[in-house]
Amino acid sequence: MTPFEAVYGQKPPLHLPYIAHHSMVDQVDRSLQARESTIRLLKHYLQLAQCWMKAQANKKRSPRKFETGDLVFVKLQPYRQMSLKGHSYHKLNPKYFGLFKVLQKVSTVAYQLELPPHGKIHHTFHVSQLKKYIGNIVVVPDLPVSLSTHGHIVLKPEAILDRQSVQSRGKQVDQVLIRWFNCPEEDSTWMDTHSLSQQFPHFSP
Repeated sequence: MTPFEAVYGQKPPLHLPYIAHHSMVDQVDRSLQARESTIRLLKHYLQLAQCWMKAQANKKRSPRKFETGDLVFVKLQPYRQMSLKGHSYHKLNPKYFGLFKVLQKVSTVAYQLELPPHGKIHHTFHVSQLKKYIGNIVVVPDLPVSLSTHGHIVLKPEAILDRQSVQSRGKQVDQVLIRWFNCPEEDSTWMDTHSLSQQFPHFSP
């Protein structure tokens, strides 16, 4: 589905390129010329916006290149459950795991890694998820036990550290501070008690 279909509920009209003096009606011909001018202008500004966004994104990026046999860390993001409100998973920082050997270069921005046998995720990663290891200390490669097939850390509540009551949309909402399995205490997050019971019905602190 295109954005046009999502907004207007129908397929976008077919655009036929303007042909000079194709219409015998002068008003129609001028209308077609104006439409072509508008389309060219829109494409121009879209291109400018894309270039600006690319330039802004590249300011925070550094060129990364790996060779076969290099050891790297892999950045994995905690799983985000978007179907329920009140979650604070976005506050958890991505974690690096490793070390893993680079098997081959798939493309200019993707590399295939040698993962442990129990790793149930895809072996190819974007360069933005990789960090080269510099050193000579041998580290046993490992991945988190709770890992989804998409490479996200699946969070599970371990304990409730604190409780509070806050105002949300004019209502009093009870929240609990959750410590997650395999996460340091500083990554604990506040969560609505209602969302907690929905997402983890078997959790009993």
